[in-house]
Amino acid sequence: MGAPESGNYTRLVAELDHLKSIGITNLRIMAGGQGPDDREKRIVPSIEPEALKYNEDVWKGFDVLLDEMAKRDMKAVVPINNYWEWSGGFGQYVEWH
Repeated sequence: MGAPESGNYTRLVAELDHLKSIGITNLRIMAGGQGPDDREKRIVPSIEPEALKYNEDVWKGFDVLLDEMAKRDMKAVVPINNYWEWSGGFGQYVEWH
């Protein structure tokens, strides 16, 4: 899949190393949110900026994160969706469909 074009790999590695050093090995993370990206209080860039249109770069970043976590024997709890406005969530799907 390759590396994402955006993001900060150096910071990601440093943050994961720090978490591991203080004994944190299980992270609850958001894989990404639903757009549109120009709305207030949203995860930007979103993994799905429009209905059924996916941001490949965000998927690549998510893949890098999971790979780096695995190198440190860290686990991830990844909610598939939620009710929070800031992530798009179920409300965005209702609006789209």
